[in-house]
Amino acid sequence: MQHQVQLEAFGGVLRQAREAKGWSQRELAARSGVTQANISKIETGQVDPQFSTLVELARFLDIEMILAPRQATTAIAAIIRGASAAHVPAQVARDLERINSAARIMRQSAEGVLADAPASFHQTVQRLGETAAPLALAGTSFAAPFAARELSRIAAQVSAAQKLVTPAASARSGFAQHNPKMIEQAERRLAEAVRALAVLRNTVVHRADEEQRPAYVLDDEEDA
Repeated sequence: MQHQVQLEAFGGVLRQAREAKGWSQRELAARSGVTQANISKIETGQVDPQFSTLVELARFLDIEMILAPRQATTAIAAIIRGASAAHVPAQVARDLERINSAARIMRQSAEGVLADAPASFHQTVQRLGETAAPLALAGTSFAAPFAARELSRIAAQVSAAQKLVTPAASARSGFAQHNPKMIEQAERRLAEAVRALAVLRNTVVHRADEEQRPAYVLDDEEDA
């Protein structure tokens, strides 16, 4: 699952870079020599592209592929988010941050107040983080009114689930053991949020592809 999330995140970065230049997939294909069909699949995480293909696309899109020390990835991600933030509607940025922040806090609680929560709860929190994190790099795709509204609904649902598993200081001792129903309810809400995020992501990506898809397809573009 993590590998698929990474493919989709990388595809989202490529799509953003292409859109920033005002190019359609067909125009990028004409410039780079990579077929439009393959570009579409790369942008939606449907294929694991060859390194040479990624280098060629990056060259035309004025982006760099780098190998960096693992300890530097947090700082690099922060820089990228900062550069992207100017193009993301404020409410979308806030909702994405609410979701990512809630997932981060609940992961941290796994070593504290939620240490005794069921493994399925922790797995659901992990999936939420994996699903939401790459969306922060593709926030502009969620600027459409229907997408922004759905994202706000999901963010509210995640916040509500987080509150269920965030006890007052006086009630933290043995919280998970004493409140299994609340943990279960929070897990259900988080699982629904994960599913809704995945559906929203796929809907937005599909809609973007439909808007840019040509009325006809050349035979050589049907091959990935």
